[in-house]
Order: sequence, then structure tokens, then C-alpha cells
Amino acid sequence: MNKSIRAADILVTGQWPSSCYIPDAARSLKTKEVRKMKWNLKKIMLRAWSLYRKGGLTFGEALHRAWLTAKAEPINAETVESAKAAAGITEEVRTWSGWRELGYEVMHGSKALFGCALIWGSKGDGAVYNARFFGASQVQAIA
Repeated sequence: MNKSIRAADILVTGQWPSSCYIPDAARSLKTKEVRKMKWNLKKIMLRAWSLYRKGGLTFGEALHRAWLTAKAEPINAETVESAKAAAGITEEVRTWSGWRELGYEVMHGSKALFGCALIWGSKGDGAVYNARFFGASQVQAIA
């Protein structure tokens, strides 16, 4: 007896019905192993559409640059952490624009705690830029 299978039944129970035939190719879907996606595809596509809508790029080029940005993120994070450790800083640090996005402003006259060269993926040519980082003690809430 071959019952029709609904995706909702599988999602709710977490199991395939015992009466159903499962081909070898789909057998891995039956396991309860949960795989974590390596890349956030939604974020990459949103970035690609954003670059495309700004104009001047084909969608293929915008998608290529979005992928470069996604691949550069872990490298940039590692670079920032190593530069932060080398400078001996333990407090939370962000760039000027990073603090601005959170609703803070860097106090006038504050010097950056450290800087490092990061990959600028959305530029499309693997360009690097020098980022300067400010600590939590150097910012104040925007009034």
C-alpha cells in the first residue's frame, strides 16, 4: 500500500512513513542528521541584488562580488581578532561606521586603538582597505 506523502507530515513527525519506498538517492534525507549550511545564501543574494540595483553592474558581476564579500568575511574576522590580540585589547571594538549602525558615535578626538588591512570583496578586484577600530570606552550614545 503506497500512501501519498506530504512534506508537512515529514516536517511534523521528523520521520518518513514506514510504508513508503525510499530510493537510495533520497536515503540520506531519512537520517536525522542536520547539516549546517556553510554559506548564508539569502544574505549573498540580498547583497547581489543590492549591488545590482545600485547600477552599473550586470547581475552576474554583482553576484560574483557578493560571493567575494561572503568569502572574505571569515578572513577579515580572523585578521581583526589577531590584530586585536596583538594590540592587547580586550574590550569590544568596531569601526566608526559599525558603532554608528548600533546608535553610537565615536567621541571627538578619540584615536583608533588599532588598524588592519581588510579585503574589500564588493569592489570586485580583491582590493584591500585599511580599517581603524575604536573601543566601547571611546563611544557614546547618539543624543
